[in-house]
Amino acid sequence: MSNKVSNKISDKEKIIEDKIYNEFSSETLLLHKGFDPALSVGAIASPIYPNSTYVFPSAKAGERAFELAFFPEKTKEGEVAALIYSRVNHPNAEIVEDRLVHIEPEGGAAATFGSGMSAISTTILALLSRGKTVVYSNPIYGGTDYFLKSNLTTLGCFSVEVETDNFQETKKVLESCGDNLGMLFLETPGNPTLVMTDIHAVAEIAKKVNPNCLVMVDNTFLGMFQNPFKISPHVDIIVYSATKFMGGHAQLVAGATIVRKGKEHLIRDVKGWRTSLGTIASPFVCWELENSLKTYGIRMRGQAERAKIVAQFLSKHKKISKVLYPSLLTDNDPSYAIYKKQCSGPGSIITFNLLDDNREKTFKFLDTVANDHIISLAVSLGGVETLIEHPASMTHSEVAEDVRRKAGITEATVRLSIGLEDPNDLVKILDKALNNY
Repeated sequence: MSNKVSNKISDKEKIIEDKIYNEFSSETLLLHKGFDPALSVGAIASPIYPNSTYVFPSAKAGERAFELAFFPEKTKEGEVAALIYSRVNHPNAEIVEDRLVHIEPEGGAAATFGSGMSAISTTILALLSRGKTVVYSNPIYGGTDYFLKSNLTTLGCFSVEVETDNFQETKKVLESCGDNLGMLFLETPGNPTLVMTDIHAVAEIAKKVNPNCLVMVDNTFLGMFQNPFKISPHVDIIVYSATKFMGGHAQLVAGATIVRKGKEHLIRDVKGWRTSLGTIASPFVCWELENSLKTYGIRMRGQAERAKIVAQFLSKHKKISKVLYPSLLTDNDPSYAIYKKQCSGPGSIITFNLLDDNREKTFKFLDTVANDHIISLAVSLGGVETLIEHPASMTHSEVAEDVRRKAGITEATVRLSIGLEDPNDLVKILDKALNNY
């Protein structure tokens, strides 16, 4: 860790680390892990380290630092790589990474990035071999879809999308890849339709097809309400757009990759690519993210409670044809059993369809909502402010129209990210706009 006074973790320190990890909850560790005030003049909050470069105590130490930066597999047990240059690593990144590990039960190591897309793209580039195939769930965030379908294929890899709610079809696609299956990428709930993927069932098939296949889950939408490592032992990697609930105040853009305990070698490979691509989050962003993580659990629970109230209102409105929200799922919905099995809460994202599949009418509705300057017409999600957007023309505009429609994204589809405003005020604004729709 960055706030250690040496490059070697003592046996005593290791025992203390293990005790802390096992004794307290993730919410407690998000407040305290990774930073020791005693090593920073007693400051209770960590400082920002806006440095470009770091001093070596000796030439030999500098040599070893560079060796570990480019050949992380040579790291000895208990050895902590020295700081070199902020494109490689810096104290604020190390502090927040030590905390991010504890967001996921069974987390082993983490890496921070300048955005969610840089976390996804850097991780895939680092771990997917040339000529291998990544199978990914549909629907998925438009930026991820574009990267997998367009950017990645120019580098000699292959990508195949599947609708994971059709398990037999998903199984068939995975089996057809054979040994060429290099990665399974799942985003669940899917963006923006909130369709649920049975993480364990699909990951188990992928591992049977190729035991060396890596399983990666984008857990941005549900965060603390869904723990992929706990859900399935087959999940190797979890990625986040940390801009969203982790940041949660529309003040930063960041991403995170977390690997399962016992798979730490994967994060070393990812950090090697991060060094080459320069995709690490800056000291200031990491410092902001660390502070936001202190209220992560409280914010997510508060937003989910408000979202339930808004979703209930929308589900009864005559101007809406469909509302997609986990707590509204019923026994006859395929996602219901998955939600009950995998999730401890519904989150705060609501997707709904207006009556008319007409972009112009949907735009009129969105503009009316935004006129009160409480619900903002903007992309992103997971913040303390409520946001509303039109997936077909905004977040998923990069996705081909036939693919969008097949996934249930129409001109009438609207996505809401509920913040911490009074839910009755949100209902009042939405009701007025719907009545004028």
